[in-house]
Order: sequence, then structure tokens, then C-alpha cells
Amino acid sequence: MIPLALNLVSALPWPKEALRIPKLQAHRGHWQAGFQENTLQAFRAAKVAGFEMCELDVQLSKDRVPVVFHDNDLKRLAGRSERVDQLTAAELKKAAQIPTLKEVLVDGAVTEFFNIEIKCPLAKLGKLEKPVREVILEAKAERRVLISSFNPLCLANCSNLMPHIPLALLATHKKEKDNSLLLRQFLIAPFLRIHILHLDEDMLTPEWTTKLNHLKIPFSVWTVNEKSQGDLLLKAGAQSLITDQLKPKDFSPSA
Repeated sequence: MIPLALNLVSALPWPKEALRIPKLQAHRGHWQAGFQENTLQAFRAAKVAGFEMCELDVQLSKDRVPVVFHDNDLKRLAGRSERVDQLTAAELKKAAQIPTLKEVLVDGAVTEFFNIEIKCPLAKLGKLEKPVREVILEAKAERRVLISSFNPLCLANCSNLMPHIPLALLATHKKEKDNSLLLRQFLIAPFLRIHILHLDEDMLTPEWTTKLNHLKIPFSVWTVNEKSQGDLLLKAGAQSLITDQLKPKDFSPSA
């Protein structure tokens, strides 16, 4: 069911000279090539596989360095109990191959474009936005990045700090800790300052895509791993598919 408040969502005009989103984004890099997700190796593998853009996750280390990692702690990928914010950037690299955001953006062998998801629960609001901005400016990557988050307040901060970088609100219907009813029902719609929605694949019924197109709200979809579904979503107006398994060659004219 489509929330009534979706009618109040208004997408900002796409910033001039910002990146143009490609049809596919490698979710946490092309880790399917045999590398750990969200690592330089995975982002380099994505370029080799033909991707122009990767999605990645950013949070702060103990020494307030933006690092690229999805989970709050190291249990799943390194078998350690520490949280990311309990270790320095150097310790995180040694423990779990975790790169800094700057290392990723200045590496010459990775994809050209990045979708930077800021991991920003309410308790950490205001702590990560400025450090991320500083890294983007240092890397001269303003035209190579898009910023996304589940937290609309974080995106509002980013809008003030980085008005020329596209912003995407991540949305899902799943009832999770940081996904309140306000977010699930788009009740924050009148206050959104975004350029595009990034929506959970499970949300995208034909009714949803028709509504989004009618409202002229650009949208991308995560995480799409079946080509048939990807074809349908692109035909229905999706700007981009964030994927673990699909490859650009799957959508080439000869595919």
C-alpha cells in the first residue's frame, strides 16, 4: 500500500555538473569476484567487471576518520567483538581490511563514481556529515559522488554542507530498529531535501512505480539480483539498480 504522504514528496532539481547515475551500481563493490565487501579490492574488481559506480557504507572510526564498512561491529567479517567506533582507522585496516573513505576516492583503479551511504542513526546525527564533506573535498570528488542515508535529518545536514552533491533517501517497509513508522509512512515528506529515492526492491510494485513516475520522483532500487526483475524495473522508470550479482554485460545490447 502506498503511503498517502508520498504525495507530499518533492524531489529537488538535479545539481548542475553532478554525476549522472549509471544503470547499475555494485553493492559494496564487486565482492562476488571473491573479495571482502567494501574493500579496495572489491571496488577495483567492480571496475574490471565494467561497473562505473559502486555503493559503499561509511561510518566513523574511534579517531573520527570516515571508514568504509557496513556493520556496527567486526563479528561477521573479522570474528571480533569490537564496534567500529572502538578502533582507530589503522587498527580497523589491520583487523578487517577496512579502508578509509579517502583511500577509496583517491585510488586510481576503482570505479569513477560512488554512492556513499552514511550510516547515521539518530544517536550519531551531526557527527559524520562534516568529516565526509572534508574527505570529498580533499579528494576533489564532488562530481563523482552521491550521498544516501536512511536518516532524513542527516540528508538535511548534507544539503546544507554540500548543496551541489545529489542526495538520496533510502527507504524500506521493513520494521527495523532505526526505521520508525514516520519513515516507513513517509510522514517526514514535507521536510525532505532530496534529489532521488533509493527504495527496497520489495516495495516496488507496479502501483508504486506508476505513482513515482506520476509524481516525477526519480528512484533507484536495491538490492536487485535477478536480470528479469532488473529489466522490469528499468523499463518501469528506475534510474539505477544496486546489485550484488548482476553485471553491466547483462544489460549490454548483445546480452
